[in-house]
Amino acid sequence: MAAQTHRVVVVGGTGKMGREVVKTVLQAPDMDLVGVCDRHHVGEDAALAIGLPTPAQVPIETDLNALLARVQADVCVEFTRPESVKANALCLVAHGVRPVIGTTGLTTEDLVTLQQALAQQGLAGAVIPNFAIGAVLLMQFAQKASQYFTHAEIVELHHNKKLDAPSGTALRTASLMAEASADGFAVTNVADTESIAGARGAQGPAGLRIHSVRLPGLVAHQEVLFGASGELFTLRHDSFDRQCFMPGVALACRRLMQEPAGQLVLGLEHWL
Repeated sequence: MAAQTHRVVVVGGTGKMGREVVKTVLQAPDMDLVGVCDRHHVGEDAALAIGLPTPAQVPIETDLNALLARVQADVCVEFTRPESVKANALCLVAHGVRPVIGTTGLTTEDLVTLQQALAQQGLAGAVIPNFAIGAVLLMQFAQKASQYFTHAEIVELHHNKKLDAPSGTALRTASLMAEASADGFAVTNVADTESIAGARGAQGPAGLRIHSVRLPGLVAHQEVLFGASGELFTLRHDSFDRQCFMPGVALACRRLMQEPAGQLVLGLEHWL
C-alpha cells in the first residue's frame, strides 16, 4: 500500500524560513506542494523564485483566501509576521486546513480563539516556537533543572531583523520553567540594582529574567543559566543555519495529520 501523501501550502514562502520550507516540501517523498502565498514574487513559479533550477509548477499567490478556495490542502506551514499570523491561522482553519504556525506573536487570547476554531471545524493545529530538535531538548532540560535551582536567567540572541523580543522560544522556555519551579525564582529588586533602565532585562513568569540580544551575523541562539552556591549550570543551543529547523517542520506536518480534532499542539516537544 502506498504511503499517504500530504498536500501542503506554505504561507510566507519567499521569506528566509519559508524558502527552506518550500525546499523541504518539494524534496519530501510524502508531501506535495500545492500552494505558496506571499507578497513578493507574485505570479512567479515558487521553486524558480527561490533559486531552485527545476520549476514546481506552483505559482506564488498573494490572496490566501482565494488560494485555499481553489486548492485542496491538508496542512499549511505559516511563517509570516506577528501582525498577520492570527488572521492567516483562522483563514486556514475556515478552509479546513491544519495550520502549523511558526510565526511568533499569538497572544494567550489568540490561542484560545484558534483552539475554538479548530474544535468547530474538527481539525488539529500546532503552534511551534522553535522547530530545532536541539532547542526543544534545551527547553525540556531547563524544565527539569528548574525543579532544583531557584536562581535562573535566560539570554536569547537573534539576528537584528527579528521583529519580536523576547523570542517565542524564550517565552516558551520561561513558561515551562515556571511550571516546573515549586516556589518560583528569586527576584532581585530592580529599582535597587539598575543604574540604567532595562539593564537587568525583562521579568518573565515566576520572576525569570529574560535578556534579548539582536545583532547581524546571528541566527537563533539561547542560553539558560542556573546559579547556586559554588556552581553555575549552563544550557545553550545554537542554530547556525535555518536548515536545522526543517526536520522539525517535516515532523510537525506529518504528526499533525494524526492528532485528534480540536487539538492545539503547543511546542514540538509534544511529539518528541
